[in-house]
Amino acid sequence: KQRDLADRYSILQSTLSRIITTWSNFLLTVLGSVRSWIPEEETGRKPPSDFEDYPDTTVILDCTELRCQCPSSPVLQSEVFSSYTSHCTLKWLIGIAPHGPDMCVFGPYGYEITRESGVLNLLKPGMAVMVDRSFIINDIVPCKVYRPAFLSNRPQMSAGEVRETRAKARLRVHVARSICR
Repeated sequence: KQRDLADRYSILQSTLSRIITTWSNFLLTVLGSVRSWIPEEETGRKPPSDFEDYPDTTVILDCTELRCQCPSSPVLQSEVFSSYTSHCTLKWLIGIAPHGPDMCVFGPYGYEITRESGVLNLLKPGMAVMVDRSFIINDIVPCKVYRPAFLSNRPQMSAGEVRETRAKARLRVHVARSICR
């Protein structure tokens, strides 16, 4: 994608990467200090009918990544390397309310994005968060976590786990759509 953009604007890929980094830093400076969160009156609203099995869901969290130029420093490389994409990336934590448009964006952050973002301080007992299977956060959040089941050391999931995983995936697609995956 970076090569394509660099070709379109007749600039070097390294120049494009610096432009993206500059704008990312600018946006972090402007927006990074603004902590948007779903208003309290929204979290108490009756959830949409899609969420009737998960009525206490306050936020659906997911991550998105933007590929960047790999830093020359090995320490910085370890901070931005993504094993998921096998490239250096900046990561953002995105959250949407079950009701739709209310959104919060945290980032860019490194490997421990959930801890670094500050979202843990916004979650309270009585709330629930819906996440992807890669978010292993049960032991660090003060609320309930809805995460799809995964096999670990079992040969297959039970029929109930399959149904529940499909239901959660149908609901999580809202946040994936909002970040245009």
